[in-house]
Amino acid sequence: MSAASSTENQALANAFAAIASKSEAKLLAEQRIQNQNKNQIGQKSSTEIESESLAATKAEVMAKWGFLKNIVNIDRFFASGAGGDDKKEEKKDDAKLA
Repeated sequence: MSAASSTENQALANAFAAIASKSEAKLLAEQRIQNQNKNQIGQKSSTEIESESLAATKAEVMAKWGFLKNIVNIDRFFASGAGGDDKKEEKKDDAKLA
């Protein structure tokens, strides 16, 4: 082997090494991007879960509030004497007439 071919071989070896290191760098960069994407997907999922949980909590609160409003309305209805006393008096009058 001559010195020129040895130098050419060395240059080729260096070129292949540079190509290999660039390929490895590309692979590492792609893996890093994939990991970031996975993390973002995971973060979106946890955010979505928090939103769903918050929506469920709001729905539960609204249901409880609706229930309590109904109780208050029923209490007001009977406290006002609406309907109940008039019907009793009508039944008494009907019983007297019969």
